[in-house]
This record gives sequence, structure tokens and C-alpha cells, in this order.
Amino acid sequence: MLCGVIAATVISIKFLGLKKTEESANNALQSAGLVFLITGAGGAFAAVITASGVNGAIESMVSNISGNVVVVLLLAYILGLLFRQITGSGTVVSLTTFSIMQSVAAVTPIHPVFIALACLSGAMFGATVNDSGFWIVTNMCGFNFSGGVKTYMLGEAIASVVGIILLRLRH
Repeated sequence: MLCGVIAATVISIKFLGLKKTEESANNALQSAGLVFLITGAGGAFAAVITASGVNGAIESMVSNISGNVVVVLLLAYILGLLFRQITGSGTVVSLTTFSIMQSVAAVTPIHPVFIALACLSGAMFGATVNDSGFWIVTNMCGFNFSGGVKTYMLGEAIASVVGIILLRLRH
């Protein structure tokens, strides 16, 4: 990526001039900086959650109810939903809930793919202001905050709920 940036900068300076290139670079870095900051903070928080041993506590809790497929799927969904609200990043949340729920997959009659889908459905719900994807879509589409909520956040919430309903119908 660095080589691509250097090549683009050299070409831009040649064809647009130094001043125009600096303006373009500043605008791009202004938008991208916020996204990198939010994603990095979410990733750091997810690492802390995983290192704290939450998966062991959840595994012992689920071992008592491992025969109840619906409860296990709802637990995976709710974990994804809660961590999405805390960390913001859908990717970070997905990986965190996968790592927590992987120990549960061994003690339940559910195929691990369905547990992963429940985690993903929960991770989609409620993209908030600490979600870098929310800001990327909002900024790139030229929306204000309420426009981002009405389009990105609402669309993901609907997809999340439909996803868990379809999983429930499957089991």
C-alpha cells in the first residue's frame, strides 16, 4: 500500500502540482484518520475482552443448557449485539464473539457454522457512532448523522433481526 501511495503522490504532483496534491492528501487523511482511530480502539478493547477469560465463564454457563439449541443461538446473537455496542467494529466483534463461542460449539449439538451465523447476525445490529463503517458510509454518501442512522444503522438492524429469525426457523 505504501508503494501505491508513493506512486500516486508522484503522479499527482506531476499532473496536478504540489499544492493540489497536498490539499487532496489532507482531505483523504482527515477522513481516514477517524476510521483508523475508531477501528484501532475497538480492536484493542476486543483483545482485552478475549484475554480476560470471558470465554471460560460462558462455556461453563452454557454447559448446563447445551441441549437447548435456541438458547445457545440467542446467547451467541446477544453477545454479538452487546459487543457491537461496546466496541463498534463489526469485524472486531465478529472475531471476538467467534473466539468466545468456539468453546461452546464443542459441547452443543449445533453445527459451528450456525453459531458463527448467530454471532454475525448479532454483530450487525446497531452500528453506532464508534463504528468506522458507519462513518465511512455516512461520509462517502454525503449524509449527515441522521441520514447515516436512517440508512446504514437501520438497514443493518433489519438485516440482523431477519438473520436470527432465519436461524431460529432453521432449528
